[in-house]
This record gives sequence, structure tokens and C-alpha cells, in this order.
Amino acid sequence: MITDVHMPAMTGVELFRHLIKAGHAIPTILITAYPNEVERVRALKDGVLCYLRKPVDEHNLSRCLHEALTSAKAPKDAS
Repeated sequence: MITDVHMPAMTGVELFRHLIKAGHAIPTILITAYPNEVERVRALKDGVLCYLRKPVDEHNLSRCLHEALTSAKAPKDAS
């Protein structure tokens, strides 16, 4: 079950950037009811795995979750 979470203090993109600056790079999927193409492109460039629009397509969410789980398990340095 997916529940709505509202973050009035900061946006998901702001939270993602805050976590990165604090050294907590984690696979991130952003889901928004207020899509913004400029923010989407910037977020993906900054390292967000997926930027999805509500209502979320289950296939896209499943693909993004698989990508997030795979990237979390991948070694940082394969050399």
C-alpha cells in the first residue's frame, strides 16, 4: 500500500540534496503530484534514480524499485 506523505518543510528534491551534502547518498525515487520538468531534469542529473508523477504507474514504480535495490547492492568500485 502506498500512502501520501506531505513534506511542508522542504521538497523531495531539497531533501535529496540535503542528504547528499550530509554524505548520505542513497538510491532515491521521487514521487510528486506537482511535476516540474526543470526540477525533474536537474534531480536526475544530480543522481535521483526516478522522478515519478502521481498517480504512479505500478510498472514504472516496480522498475524504479528494482533499479534502486540493484544499485544499493552494487559494489562502489568494481576494480
